[in-house]
Amino acid sequence: MSMETVLYECDDISRDDMMNIYGSPENVRIFRAAVKERYREKKLTTFPKKRIVMMPKRGIIVHGFDPVIRELRVEEQAIVTYNVAFAAILVQKWGYGFYHFVNEMLPKILRIYEYNSKIPIITFYNDTFIKDILSYMGVTNPIIPYEGMGQYIVKNAILMTETASGNPTPGDIEVIRKYIRPSSPPVEQDTIVLIHRREAQRSISNLDELYSGLKHRFPKEKFVVFGSMPFDDTVTLFQGAKLIIGAHGAGLSNMLWGVKRTPVIEIFPATMANACYWHLAWIMGNPHYSLAAKSSGHPLLNMSVDLEELSGVIMKAIF
Repeated sequence: MSMETVLYECDDISRDDMMNIYGSPENVRIFRAAVKERYREKKLTTFPKKRIVMMPKRGIIVHGFDPVIRELRVEEQAIVTYNVAFAAILVQKWGYGFYHFVNEMLPKILRIYEYNSKIPIITFYNDTFIKDILSYMGVTNPIIPYEGMGQYIVKNAILMTETASGNPTPGDIEVIRKYIRPSSPPVEQDTIVLIHRREAQRSISNLDELYSGLKHRFPKEKFVVFGSMPFDDTVTLFQGAKLIIGAHGAGLSNMLWGVKRTPVIEIFPATMANACYWHLAWIMGNPHYSLAAKSSGHPLLNMSVDLEELSGVIMKAIF
């Protein structure tokens, strides 16, 4: 490969129309102000003539937990010892986390796999969700785990256009969804999935109470609390979802495995604004509802969700 190869190109897209924001009048006011403050200098979603290209490079060094990738200087190339002969370097800031791996790293890995399934790939790796996802997708490229420690000095490298954090393109998502297999036998979309965020931050503090209240309020509905499960089972669960509910966090990325146009209710700490899952829902064609909730404040931003407010949004989403 002697010149850059265009793998994907899309037209300009930008939008700034976040709607469907609910909660108490005060929490909605605070949340709208947070959105305005965070996105005051840019659109919520924008692709400025997005082109994704592979670029061959000779003499590349990558290091650091927030990866630094640079070309070796001529004098360095004369004395350096290469520890990787040839590889595609697919690392990016936060690429070890579930959301960023799935939405930003995985499309790159799949594009390299489609281009040549024998090219070694340097990427963040673990024996849990990353291993399971790549196995499910059938990726056979040799993986060189990137650990952020030491230096990876690559004699002949392939680089790829970096994905804007939290802003994958529709093409990125479609390349993932090509590899999602329909459940066999097919599952009915009859489940309301309530995502349990296990992390210390941005969790729903009254989840158990909320779950019991929702089952009482909607006795004919099937509710499932999702924390973690094997990837195949996760795909099956989300393909059977008629509604997805979750606090702002990586678990909402699992909407990718489900059926398009499945409604999503995202619960935010009122003081926090981040459009990444609103953006992902838009690509999927999923109706998106924001519920601004009372928060514990910084640094944890945990939330107490009002049953009446959430029930009202559920009514709007699926009835």
